[in-house]
Amino acid sequence: MKDIKENKVSIVVAIYNVATYLDKLIHSLVKQTYQNIEIILVDDGSPDESGSICDSYAKQDSRIIVLHKSNGGGCEARNKGMELATGKYITFVDGDDWVEPDYIEYLLNIMLFYNADMALTDSVFTTRDTKQNITDDIENLTPERAASAIVRKEFPVGCWNKMYSLKMVRKHQLDFNVPWSGEGLYFATMAAQYSNSVAKGHKRIYNYRQNNPTSCLTAYDVK
Repeated sequence: MKDIKENKVSIVVAIYNVATYLDKLIHSLVKQTYQNIEIILVDDGSPDESGSICDSYAKQDSRIIVLHKSNGGGCEARNKGMELATGKYITFVDGDDWVEPDYIEYLLNIMLFYNADMALTDSVFTTRDTKQNITDDIENLTPERAASAIVRKEFPVGCWNKMYSLKMVRKHQLDFNVPWSGEGLYFATMAAQYSNSVAKGHKRIYNYRQNNPTSCLTAYDVK
């Protein structure tokens, strides 16, 4: 494994009405095997206890930054989190999901191995599929191949389960500007196209929750 300790990673989490799931999420972030991280929790005007839960964790861990804002939607929350990011790399986690202990280490390691601007895995855990893949399959993809695979849903289409060079994101002024279902697909696809290459792995390191009755998955609204 390469020496990757000097590379700070920003983790942005847009949070709204997910108090039930926050302990599991935040605990999975602070317990990462790769410790050079900042955790940016954006409380998007949650009417439940989400904001106070975030504040309590921030008091325990100096790597946690909490931003409280009036409700503006997930896109705006992620954009505000990106503005605060100071890492060399950035990743996004949804407020009702959680990640494996090596989530950051795995993505960063394959990203640096190929000197890529973006990294992802093509497979995730879900609340309906909890078995780890038996073998891993790591390769370096061209921007065209990666973007095509995301659009064709060969890979998970969300902005999560991926890592990006923050320099690349800011250079091309990428943000979340589609205020409905599909903003993650847009961001991930554009990032892939602007990347010099995309490192792809097969290990499952992200847990995608499918039993949240208020998520976009279960309360889908196509504009």
